[in-house]
Amino acid sequence: LVELEEFINDVSSYATTVSHIVLSEVSLTPDIEHIFPED
Repeated sequence: LVELEEFINDVSSYATTVSHIVLSEVSLTPDIEHIFPED
């Protein structure tokens, strides 16, 4: 049971890290589009 809790904690922190990275990428995208307009 303890190992399961540790596994869940590892997955949660991994998911949190991935979420932060994805949110950072999404927030940067408008700046990139502004610098390189498609028109």
